[in-house]
Amino acid sequence: MSLSFVKPVFQVVVFLQFIGISHQAFALTNLSPEIYIENLKQQKSQIFQTQQESLILPNGLRLLLVSDPRAKESACTVSVNTGFVDDPVAYRGLAHYLEHMLFLGSQKYPDKEEFLRFVNERSGKSNAFTTDEDTNFFLTIGDQDFAAAVDRLAQFFIEPRFDEKYLEKELSQIQSEYDTNVQDSDFFLPYMRHLNLKKEHPLHWSFQGNRETLGHVPREVMRDFFWRHYSADNMNVAIVSSLPLRELKKLSEVFSRVPRRGTQKGPILPTADAITPTVVKIKSALQTHHLFLYFTLPPAGKSDWQTKNYEILASRLDEDAPGTLSSFLKEQGLIYDIGSGVQNWRGWRDLYVSSTLTESGVAQWEQIASTVLAYIADLQKTRLSEALAANEKRRRELSYLYDFVSPVRSAVSLARGMGFFDPQEVETNQTLIPAPSADDFHRQVQLLNPQHTSIYLISPTVTAQEKPEFYQFSYSVDPIDKYPWIANPRPISGFKTSEPTTNPYLPRNLGLISVQNEKPHEIVNLPGVSVTHYPSIEFKQPLASLILDFRFSKDFPPSSRSAAISLLLNQYLDLALKKPFSEAHVAGYGWSLLFSSLGGALSVTGYSDHLESVSLAVAGFFRNLRIDEAELRRQATLLQKLLAQKEFEESFKQALWLRTSAVDPHSVEVEKIQGELSQITAKEVEEFKSAVFRSGRFRFLAFGNLDESQSRKLSQEVMKVLESRPSEDVVPLKITEYPVRGSAFSTTRPGENHAWLAEFQVPDSSVKSFAKAHLLGALLNMKFFEDMRTEQELGYVTQLGVQDLRTGPSLLFLIQTAKPLLEINKSCNSWIAEAPRVLNSMPAETFESARTARISQLRKGHSSFVQKFLSVAINFSNEWSFDREEQEAFELEKLTLPDLVSYYTDYVLGPQRRQFTIFLTSTSNGSTAFIPQGVENVVTDLSVFRRENSKIIDASQVAEKNLVPHTGEGVAGEGVAGRKGQ
Repeated sequence: MSLSFVKPVFQVVVFLQFIGISHQAFALTNLSPEIYIENLKQQKSQIFQTQQESLILPNGLRLLLVSDPRAKESACTVSVNTGFVDDPVAYRGLAHYLEHMLFLGSQKYPDKEEFLRFVNERSGKSNAFTTDEDTNFFLTIGDQDFAAAVDRLAQFFIEPRFDEKYLEKELSQIQSEYDTNVQDSDFFLPYMRHLNLKKEHPLHWSFQGNRETLGHVPREVMRDFFWRHYSADNMNVAIVSSLPLRELKKLSEVFSRVPRRGTQKGPILPTADAITPTVVKIKSALQTHHLFLYFTLPPAGKSDWQTKNYEILASRLDEDAPGTLSSFLKEQGLIYDIGSGVQNWRGWRDLYVSSTLTESGVAQWEQIASTVLAYIADLQKTRLSEALAANEKRRRELSYLYDFVSPVRSAVSLARGMGFFDPQEVETNQTLIPAPSADDFHRQVQLLNPQHTSIYLISPTVTAQEKPEFYQFSYSVDPIDKYPWIANPRPISGFKTSEPTTNPYLPRNLGLISVQNEKPHEIVNLPGVSVTHYPSIEFKQPLASLILDFRFSKDFPPSSRSAAISLLLNQYLDLALKKPFSEAHVAGYGWSLLFSSLGGALSVTGYSDHLESVSLAVAGFFRNLRIDEAELRRQATLLQKLLAQKEFEESFKQALWLRTSAVDPHSVEVEKIQGELSQITAKEVEEFKSAVFRSGRFRFLAFGNLDESQSRKLSQEVMKVLESRPSEDVVPLKITEYPVRGSAFSTTRPGENHAWLAEFQVPDSSVKSFAKAHLLGALLNMKFFEDMRTEQELGYVTQLGVQDLRTGPSLLFLIQTAKPLLEINKSCNSWIAEAPRVLNSMPAETFESARTARISQLRKGHSSFVQKFLSVAINFSNEWSFDREEQEAFELEKLTLPDLVSYYTDYVLGPQRRQFTIFLTSTSNGSTAFIPQGVENVVTDLSVFRRENSKIIDASQVAEKNLVPHTGEGVAGEGVAGRKGQ
């Protein structure tokens, strides 16, 4: 199979933490927890003019209303305190099944697709997911349609239909979802942890569900489960919007009609006492090795939320700075990375430490685990470091004041948090540390003992015989006392850690620049070098970003070898940068160095106070880095395993990778790159790296809380550090143009599901072309989903999306399915041919609502610095216009429905259509590659396709003024266990 993993040079990856602080926050030190929290609340309200109000309705439903001027759309989340823990043993997965069924019509809105159609046609989004303890439904949509959308969502819980004829149809989607996750460690690790519970605990039997466990669920059983658990007094609702509180309060009326149905839920059984301390070895088909240590602890009480002792400990375990546990294990060549965190549930909480092991590390996994436990044992003998507690307390103050990414993320977090706290205390209890306590820390660390410890080793090399009931792996379970070192841990020889110190990267100067006009403008334009200054304090955050985009000169042409080297260098740098810049990362700075065979990009984001020093340090580190041969070999081995592992991921993702490989002639194929990786030497990587400094084109963007002099100085200093020689004579960016009338690629994959993808390229890069394509996607996506997924049951993942190329937009149709590809190909092509009829029969008000919603979305802008920066970065790196949203909105104002029908007919059905279809056949049942009849240019080698069946064009020559791409979503779904594919 050929997959592409080398991204185009214009694609920038930015790792961001979204934090900030006001000047007064540093003075909040010796206050009582209550005054400390209240002062921070007032500061936040003064900065952003936010308002909150919580209500307990007569039916017992708890409602939190947040009016936040930053929100450019409105969001609502309903969190129901029921999940896998409540499933009857006879119907495992019933909570998840019910989540799916609630989308399929209510008494007030009986049409099964009314809710999703209403939201999607108005450029909104909605989904749901089920976890151990709760089920969550969320939506986000423009303010003008919010009340109507909330009314439709509330009917899920007032009077759903549970139409019996859709029970079987939706069960097919549950089975397809299970087939998708059957080899995913994100699912089978929690499954194994549940099996580790004593049998009397309800979570011991928990499972997401499939046809085997749910194929015989009577409608009455589902209704009874709904009646008992979907009671108003068992629900929490959070609403986040820029609308005033008086408007949001009106929405309480519809939620007041949710009945108080069942009996009050009893307490969650204490999981910490039900866990069996064990060592579990899991033999998986995945090629990488992972080690997890879990400490399952009693649920957090009020004092725990104020001290957050385990969160403070996790922050130290997560650090990569010199003298930390992570740094030592990496120096020994035993791990690639390590992570730690705390997961809070109502019945328990977990402190976890996870690591990806090297080949040497998997052979010494016991020594690694023993070193982690020895480090914790040392902490049990000492007091809490004041510097560590102060750093984490301050970091969380910053996060509380400025961490706002989007209304829907905020609403989900708030609604779920209401399961733990009073509504008005959710944000502060989730984030702040008002009262760190050395004594309390010492007491709680003592609970990290063998009685609360479970260890999980996941590797293809372990020996295991037992088979789980539902997942495709084998495992073995040993009692904890089989390993004496768990009770008496000893570290690896030479292990020594240093005491934490005050983080020097936490900012002091947090003032905002004075700016009259937040418009981008070029301040340097020299041969081979340009600097664009884009001041922005729109979000009242002292944050800024620097991007350097560089293209190799023509004396360094792209090749499969250079593509493989760039991929390996990306992997090497990702891990190499963590140790020297760990404190900067903790303080909120994010960076990336990303290369391709064409060039690369450097980006740094964080507080404007230290942005210059961090940017220069990262650039200098890269300039002076010497590639270590032994470390390069370790990284090449890891990368080979990660590439091999891609074959076990979902088939729809593989189809998208194949599509990227087809459209990007600079990409490489997995079989070729895996062979190249084993041969690449440190000398070759050094030579590739030095190409950055020889000659090429350098484009800078300074964005955010920076004045013009700062932007100019910062770009000049970075160029000095890199010691580069700019040039305009650079490698052109090329794109594959599909042949007229279409072609196809056919191959096989291991797994349970097939995938079918059809892409239609539109060779028109005008603003109007992009506007038409995006509106078409909004209007047709829901109909495609409804017909293909719900009615014909073709696949769990069913999506229609728009992808933007420099040469114009592409319409993508995507299905992941267990059904024969012949059936999928026939049904989808028939639907595509009938789409003009669907459009022509569409009510005028439907078209107008979708058009108006899209215009409003484009003109309202972004809700946070993060959202705006990502949009700006994409525009800059692609050399697209910064005001493209306004241009597209202007074109939409003139569009008519006949315009869309004509556009679709010309480019999707007309004789000049440029179509590419992917047929990805699952081999789990012995199937061979599907070769479709009547399709021209069917190939099984993407190199042949690019060389013989298509045309490579220079995308650099496309007029910049015509490029107005979409900022919306691609074609991917989400959910823990939920309704993917909308």
